[in-house]
Amino acid sequence: MRVQTRSVTSHLIQLMRLYPDGDGIDAIRVATGFSYPLYVGAPPGDTGWLFVAEQHGLIKIINLPSRTVNAIPFLDIPSNSDKAKAAEFSG
Repeated sequence: MRVQTRSVTSHLIQLMRLYPDGDGIDAIRVATGFSYPLYVGAPPGDTGWLFVAEQHGLIKIINLPSRTVNAIPFLDIPSNSDKAKAAEFSG
């Protein structure tokens, strides 16, 4: 399954280009409780889920019909991301 991802910022910039005067844009909060969200993605054609990648290695799933975040992360890779940071700083 291929997941399309874009940063939250790139989505906002794209919307601003489509609607420069703000007409036709509405913001709806669908979920809360994220720590440093970096990317949002969804499988093509899937309108029921959003995947949210956080800075510290968690990928969480938002169930859009219920507007809830699954209690168990889809993927938890904080130890790998911490090792990558350490290698980056050590040269």
